[in-house]
Amino acid sequence: MNILCDKPVKDCSKKKLSAGTPMSTSRPLNYEFLTEEDCRQRKESKNCELIGFDEIPVRLLEGTEIPSSVSMSGPSVVPENFGIVYPNIIFRSSCPSRTNFAFLESLFIRTIVSLRQEEYTDQELEYMATKNIKYYHFGMPGSKYRKQDSVSKEEGNDLIDIDILVKKSLYVILNKEFWPVLLHCSGGKHRTGIVVGSLRALMGWSVQDRIDEYVSYSYPKEREVDKEYIRDFTGDPTLVTLADELKKNLQANGNL
Repeated sequence: MNILCDKPVKDCSKKKLSAGTPMSTSRPLNYEFLTEEDCRQRKESKNCELIGFDEIPVRLLEGTEIPSSVSMSGPSVVPENFGIVYPNIIFRSSCPSRTNFAFLESLFIRTIVSLRQEEYTDQELEYMATKNIKYYHFGMPGSKYRKQDSVSKEEGNDLIDIDILVKKSLYVILNKEFWPVLLHCSGGKHRTGIVVGSLRALMGWSVQDRIDEYVSYSYPKEREVDKEYIRDFTGDPTLVTLADELKKNLQANGNL
């Protein structure tokens, strides 16, 4: 297991989907979602007859929401604030718990990038090791512990530190060697939001679209300091090159 931390870790020899929703873990995400009515109309379908509505495979598209009609029980549980940044490449969520691990396996996650300051338990780290999941820990202070007023990067050391951590995170999630990758903080809202917002900037999204996406995950507790960061983010040449490679990959697979 490859681990990169800004501080020593414990012995190491985490639109959107509804949390608690079961997912099929037996297949890749290559299927369109079938509603209960679809099943009634397609009784000849083996998917409907053999595995039932609750376990019909889902194709997770950008911004997809799982309907409330899907059962909240099952073998695989979606983490809080889960979302698809780019299908089969980059995902986001709150910090996953043990109940979410089967779901992560269904996504074939190869890398986890954690932005929360707390470390995983030894048992959770051992799980990642047994699944050959690479783990990167960039402990980032939550925005409520950073300056809330408008502060330039030159004047605010806290924002300078955040800038370094955001870029380290982007170097990982933009590197195809680590795909599919899960990015998370504690709640999957603010710290995850500024990293995804920065990624969207590199991918050519407008400022308004970037902020709208951030708010869609953080509402009603969105923070101005986060919006400011997302608005002003600029990447270095290496990040721009990596983002261009991601664009080519998405275009080749019809996802851009």
